[in-house]
Amino acid sequence: MRYLGIDLARSVAVFCVILGHALIGANVSEGGIGLATLRFFLAVSPPVFFCLFGCMLQLVYARQYAAGRATETTQRLLTRSLQCWILYVLTCAAFCIAAGLPVTYFVRCALLLGDTPFTDILKFYAALLLFAPLLVAISVRVGLWPLILFCAAVQAAYPIISQIPPMQGFAGAGTLSAFLYGGEYIGHTGPSILHGLGFVVFGMALGGVWQSRRGRE
Repeated sequence: MRYLGIDLARSVAVFCVILGHALIGANVSEGGIGLATLRFFLAVSPPVFFCLFGCMLQLVYARQYAAGRATETTQRLLTRSLQCWILYVLTCAAFCIAAGLPVTYFVRCALLLGDTPFTDILKFYAALLLFAPLLVAISVRVGLWPLILFCAAVQAAYPIISQIPPMQGFAGAGTLSAFLYGGEYIGHTGPSILHGLGFVVFGMALGGVWQSRRGRE
């Protein structure tokens, strides 16, 4: 099932994300209040994109799961996760070749242990889609409140989580720490799964509201 409004909003969000990356890549820094205003709206685009992802989980996948197609729904989400990971690996290869980085760093990136500017969103989506069957199952069987309370607890625990030191002992441990929970490591190029999940669950809650307005696209 397609939702025209969400598809259009997602297209606009993707365009704004790409435009924001282009401005950063071109090192555009001077433009007065006009550019500052544009940067503000562009910065909102990634969270909006994550919320729209949550909306689709609730409106499409949760509905299919509740209709008795749990196995099919899970397979679709895991397949999407694999597709995002493969695309991420391809972008890592292009990045490492263009930057003259060694093969060992490419392997680290493929194992989610490296930073790749502008493309970490694919890594984020690969991970979120991997956990998506669990989110959908909880939403259908229990409801959204456990997920909402968990995300609220994560935000409330910021003073504690922000002080958790990075993992140690292997190359890329700091990057993996930032990707999973953030903590003290602030040099990461994308959102942590623990905190980014809040936007996805918020989107699922919006999807739940829209589900109660059937026929009002």
